[in-house]
Amino acid sequence: MVLRLLGKYLLFLFLLAHPTYAAAPSGGSDPLAQIKSILKQKGGALPHRVVFIAELSAARFPLFTELDTAVFNKLSFVTVIEPLDVKASILVNNLPWPDGADEVRLQTIFNLLSPDIIVVGTHDGKPWRIYTLVNGIPRVIVSAAGPYGFASEPRILLRWLLHALGYDAVVTHVNGNVVTVVGISGDIERSPVGRVLDQSAGRFTIEADVKSVITELKLISAKGAVGEFKIQGLPNDRNPIVVGSKVVF
Repeated sequence: MVLRLLGKYLLFLFLLAHPTYAAAPSGGSDPLAQIKSILKQKGGALPHRVVFIAELSAARFPLFTELDTAVFNKLSFVTVIEPLDVKASILVNNLPWPDGADEVRLQTIFNLLSPDIIVVGTHDGKPWRIYTLVNGIPRVIVSAAGPYGFASEPRILLRWLLHALGYDAVVTHVNGNVVTVVGISGDIERSPVGRVLDQSAGRFTIEADVKSVITELKLISAKGAVGEFKIQGLPNDRNPIVVGSKVVF
């Protein structure tokens, strides 16, 4: 018992000395950091903070998807919550890893770390499941086959996540007939034409059969995950483009 309490205390001191999440900077020279800050403030329903879990039924902690989180977090607006944060939060709060249904364990993670979504899936032939909170209860919003290839490769995993949710990028700024869009670093410049989806800012998922297009976009310039696009005409009877509107290429 003494050793276990000492271990929790040391881990708590480590977390104080090495905070994993600081507030996104509002200034500076990193455009992706600025965009993440903007989207957190007024970006609609987006997966800002995500946990990837391979197995929920492990005895003490969930088993996490193998992933280079530092690389993943530099590719787009999505940020992976470090497995250490999940484990440390359970330890520091002295919470048991609950027995029973997956939803009970998911609720524990949602309550402790407030992720926007939790992805549960491994390469066992079963669909991967994407959860979010609906009226305070974990609910599956997407169930889809897992990514092909090396799922631990950040770019493959990020592409799978966004495509499973039904889009490729989001609008971060609107200035007249030009919009700023953030997608996946290295992919934006290969996407000369985009389509903005109607009434999509407040939705986590965009189903294939309800993708109503507001307007098309034409690429002007791109750097990393960020691109500028020109609006190719916006009919008067369509809803406006707002921050958080989803884009498909």
